[in-house]
Amino acid sequence: MVKVKLPQLIDPQKSAMKRSTYVGIYSTALMERFVGSVAACSEEVSVDVKFSKDAQSLTYFQGTANAQVDLLCQRCNHEFPHSISIEYCFSPVQGQEAEEELPEAYEPVEVNDHGEVDLLQLIEDELILSLPI
Repeated sequence: MVKVKLPQLIDPQKSAMKRSTYVGIYSTALMERFVGSVAACSEEVSVDVKFSKDAQSLTYFQGTANAQVDLLCQRCNHEFPHSISIEYCFSPVQGQEAEEELPEAYEPVEVNDHGEVDLLQLIEDELILSLPI
């Protein structure tokens, strides 16, 4: 199977209208904060994301991301392998008021001035949050 590099910026509104699904990879070389948080990691993070609209016509996107990392044990000071697998469900918002009206099932994500979401940064943030303390 061919590994496809995913775009960094995605317009969730347009993608939801097309019911787009993206399956591919991000290079960990683009994720400096994530790489700095672990002892070592694989060269790629596999990601799949599906854009859609719900019954209330709210745009949302959900998917998974998987990565292999080596972490440093705080007790014995040795590296050990760890698999990270995250699931996410976001809805794009613009402004604080729209964020408050969002159902609990969706995590709000801010869009830029062009209505785009930085998917790479979003995935990197989720990977960092999923690391054990």
